[in-house]
Parts: sequence; C-alpha cells; structure tokens
Amino acid sequence: MYASYSNRQTRALNKSSDGIVTPNYFGGSYFNGSKLVVLIKNNDKQGIKDVQKRIGTSSFILYKKCSFSLNELNKLNDDLGEIYFNKKSLRDKLGWTAVGINQMENHVIVYLKELCQEKISLFKQEVSSSPMIIFEQMDEIEALNTVQPDSIAFYTRAANALTNIHMGSGYTCTKTLQASGSVGFRATLNGKKGFVTAAHVLPATNLSVVFNSKTCGTVKKVVKGSSVDAAFVEINERLFYPTNVTQWTKNVLSSSFVSHSSLTGKTVTAEGNTTRKAVTGKITTTELQYTISCNSVVGTLNYNIKRGVSATYTNQKTILKSGDSGCIVYDNSKKICGILSATSYKKTPSYMIFSSADLSVKDLGVDIY
Repeated sequence: MYASYSNRQTRALNKSSDGIVTPNYFGGSYFNGSKLVVLIKNNDKQGIKDVQKRIGTSSFILYKKCSFSLNELNKLNDDLGEIYFNKKSLRDKLGWTAVGINQMENHVIVYLKELCQEKISLFKQEVSSSPMIIFEQMDEIEALNTVQPDSIAFYTRAANALTNIHMGSGYTCTKTLQASGSVGFRATLNGKKGFVTAAHVLPATNLSVVFNSKTCGTVKKVVKGSSVDAAFVEINERLFYPTNVTQWTKNVLSSSFVSHSSLTGKTVTAEGNTTRKAVTGKITTTELQYTISCNSVVGTLNYNIKRGVSATYTNQKTILKSGDSGCIVYDNSKKICGILSATSYKKTPSYMIFSSADLSVKDLGVDIY
C-alpha cells in the first residue's frame, strides 16, 4: 500500500513510510492476524475510497477509525526525538527511556522507567501534553554484546556448524578486549559474501571476526545510527559459507525481507548464540528513538538510533541475553525482519529492540541472497 503513495517529497516529511508521503487521512496500518488493518482519520469516506482505488477491495482488509494521521504522529515523534537526544539531563530527570510510534494504538508512545503519575505530570509540564501521547513503562535499554578480557578458552563456546555459518550462531572479535555477538542474515557487498550483524559488537572496519576458533572474515562496513545499528562482515569464502538456515531451530528463511513500514503487528522470532532457542515477541513500536551506550573492543560507544523497532516478548520470562546482539529476527512466514540491537528486561513488560532488515540493507548498501 505504501508503494502506491507519492514519493516526490523527502523522507523528512514522513520518515516512517521510507520516503513516501502519505495523505492526511491515513493513520497507519498493521497486521492483525491474517488481516491488514488500515487506519483512516475520522473514518474519512473519501479516504477509504482512495485506499480502495489504490489497492483494491478485499475481505482481508479491515478499515478502522482513528484520531490522528501518520503525518501528525511522525511530526510529534520527530519533535520529541529532538528533545530526547539534545536534553540528556531532562531525559535522566524524567527517566525517559525511549519514544516511538505505535500504529496499532494510533499514538506516539513515550517510554518511562517509572510509570507513575508524578513522572507523567512532569513530562507533560516540561516536554509536551499532546493528546497524541500515551505512556508505557520500559526500563533501561541495554546492548546485548558480551565484552570481557581476551581468553583462549572463550572460543570453545563457538557453534558447531563447521564451515557453515548459520543465522543466529556465535562469533567473537578480539583487540584488547574480546566481544561476542550473533550472526544476523547473509548478504553481499560489492559482490562479496558475508553477513550482517550489530554495529555495537563490531563497531569499526577492518576488525577480524572469529568463528569456530578460526578467522572467518573482516568487518567492511559499519553504520552506527541514525537509522540502524548494523555492520557487514565479509567472509573468507574459501573456508566458510553463510547459510539461510537458523542455527538453533534449523528453519530455512526466505531471501526477502519485510519492509520497514509493514512490521507493526507482526509476531517475530529471534535466535541468538547465548539463548540458543527461538524467542518470540509482537512488534508494537516503530520509529523507536533511543541511545546505545556500551563498552566495545574499540572503547566506549554512545550513539543515537532514530528508527528502531521494539517487540514485546511473548513470554516475559524467556528473553534474549548478552551475546545475542546482532542475531536474526524473522516472522512467521520466514521472511527476514532485522537484527537484534538491544533489550529492556529488568522490569515488565520486557522488550526486544532491533534494526529493521529493510533499513539495514539500504544503509549498508548490501543485497540479501
């Protein structure tokens, strides 16, 4: 549906639709089971007719009345993001964890560490009292890389995939410290095979990456914000082969990805090398704005993400852990959705946070195969 809208203006006007400027009647869309739900501001009849003209009529499309257009939500989210990133002392005072758009709720979601009336009132006084805002609890966001002193014994934890590098299997990178992460999805850059993973685990080019106690490749491109947290590792094709099979459930994934604008409402599965099993969640928020702060093999990292995706864990006791960073995230149709960036888990509800495959592919300049 998004592809039917104009692409003549810049993404800054409506960044969630990837450069597509949506009409003022359009409040967003999401998947609800087997149906596509299209939100129409004030149930505008001409708006419904326009959507039907663009994508046809179908029993699988459900129209729902909403109060705000996606343009309005994007504008407010952008404005709040400017405050969030530029006023750290205020952010800390409020316990303001993140901000993003929940199209299912047709609101901008402000996440606070403490969901109490005192903090909500303070936010409304010092930031915004817009009726488009609703508040939810989210504890601190933590990157899921593991960083520790270099140790030869650590390599014995590598996956047993021999020359095959499966999605969700583990790797390490060593300088003064040693970091570990998980493989995302396979891709090519300038015709060279490799895989995509999290940039906070592999934050610089030319870093050597170890898999099964052998150097498997080299970091060739890194993107640390503003849209994604992603890096590309070019592998040694003589010794290793990146597959489209997940390490822990042996699912064969498609070579296509879900567009960023179509993620809301989907149930997704992540598989990482520490958790070593399928962990599921439901996507609620896109255009999530948050800060990554963590130690790494090249020193302390601190950078902003403005287009993240968050999913509420299906089982609040089964969550992703340190070392799962960069792992594959996919949907029930086995299409690739993204790579894991972080989690918020110390309070319920807990969330997995990831960079969409769509934006990662675009920003890295890679091709999925």
